[in-house]
Amino acid sequence: MRRAGLLLMAGTLLATAACSGGKSNKTKAGGNVLSPSPAAEADSGLAQAGQAPPSNAPVQAAGTAPADSGPAAGPAASAGLTVFGDTLAGRWEDWSWNATVNLAATTPVYTGERAVSVTVNAPWGALYFHTDVPADMTPYTFLRFAAQVSGAGQRYAVALVDTNNKLLSNPFFLANFGDITVGAWKYYRVPLAELGATGKQIKGIIIEDGLGKPQAPLFVDDLGFQ
Repeated sequence: MRRAGLLLMAGTLLATAACSGGKSNKTKAGGNVLSPSPAAEADSGLAQAGQAPPSNAPVQAAGTAPADSGPAAGPAASAGLTVFGDTLAGRWEDWSWNATVNLAATTPVYTGERAVSVTVNAPWGALYFHTDVPADMTPYTFLRFAAQVSGAGQRYAVALVDTNNKLLSNPFFLANFGDITVGAWKYYRVPLAELGATGKQIKGIIIEDGLGKPQAPLFVDDLGFQ
């Protein structure tokens, strides 16, 4: 499955979540939407597009610095496996869809000299980094990255892609950990368990529009796993 198939699958899942009337949806690998039990729904951590997010999970692990702004707030750059620092790591490619992507944005920058700028041009557009060489998630616990938006109310969801180029789980709304900040960096550490990737091998990282419409530029930096 190439970019077109992932676009359809991820966009369909997010559209389903946005229209579900307040009911969260989990997904098994392959993109089939499931209706979870009440207990599973309570623990899922999935937010709905356009709704206030639950606040039942911290972005940072206990004992780490606050994650609201500034380079000192997040983990040290390049900790663990880095996919994008100042450049896209070798063997990783930009497969983004319905979005204008600049891999060399010079402002704002979280760490180093460059960040990624992503402007969603059509509903469910996404930043998508792909590798043909699977990355083993066994040593890691979190997907990590710094993010900043240029307009209030922007929403995004993240997902990981397996070795068959299928989503490992339903996209996870970042609003569960608090909305991305306008004009200041917010550092996210999304548990791989929430993304269905614990101990798995992956071939892609998706950060997708969660509103179903074009969005102003999103900036991403220090993207990787730890």
